[in-house]
Amino acid sequence: MERQSPITRMMAVGIAQRALDITREYVGVRQQFGKHLRNHQLVQQDLADIETAVISSRLMCLFALGCLDQGVRANGTSAMAKRFATTNALGAVDLAMQLHGAMGIAEEVGLDQLWRDVRVLQVPDGTVGILALIQGRELTGAAAFR
Repeated sequence: MERQSPITRMMAVGIAQRALDITREYVGVRQQFGKHLRNHQLVQQDLADIETAVISSRLMCLFALGCLDQGVRANGTSAMAKRFATTNALGAVDLAMQLHGAMGIAEEVGLDQLWRDVRVLQVPDGTVGILALIQGRELTGAAAFR
């Protein structure tokens, strides 16, 4: 990871995991139309999407870290992991906020802070567009902006 820190990637995974944990608890206690939210099919699908984002991001970050441990050039892999993890975390938090309805933006739930935290993570070490260029450069061997 040339001048890139693996911390932002794993922080994004942690944020997405926290959004999943908060939401799983909420849908287990909140009732709508005479049953818990967790018993609605679309809620289950949304939770599955959040969990998929968490696990796939974690695996990609661990793969990038493994490349570093093996001494493999990992600029593209690291850029891919950060772009993937932060984008997935933002989507996970957004979905969690939607599942909470109006409570999703309430400060006491904490999802509003998670959204701000993950949004800020997309800036250090390069925006998602720059990270795509880094990954593309590694794939092609050619710089797109020269």
